[in-house]
Amino acid sequence: MLDPGRFNHTPKPDERAIMTYVSCYYHAFQGAQQAETAANRICKVLKVNQENERLMEEYERLASDVSISIFICFPIIRVNPHIGHYIL
Repeated sequence: MLDPGRFNHTPKPDERAIMTYVSCYYHAFQGAQQAETAANRICKVLKVNQENERLMEEYERLASDVSISIFICFPIIRVNPHIGHYIL
C-alpha cells in the first residue's frame, strides 16, 4: 500500500497517486467482502446438510418403528376372503 503520509507534505497531491491509493484499498476490501460472502454461503450449506442428515436419521428411526409395529401386529391381522381387505 502507498503511504498516506506522503500526501500531507505536498500542497496539491498527484491525482493518479491518490487514485492508485484508493484503488488499492477498494481491491483489498473487495477481496475481504468476497471471502466473507463465500464463508457465509458455506455455513448455510453446512447447516442445510446437517438438517438433511438429522431428517434422514429421524426417517430411519420412524421407518424402523413402523416395521417393528407391523411385525408385532401381523399375527392379529388376517385377510377377510369375502372382501379382500385387512381387518383387525
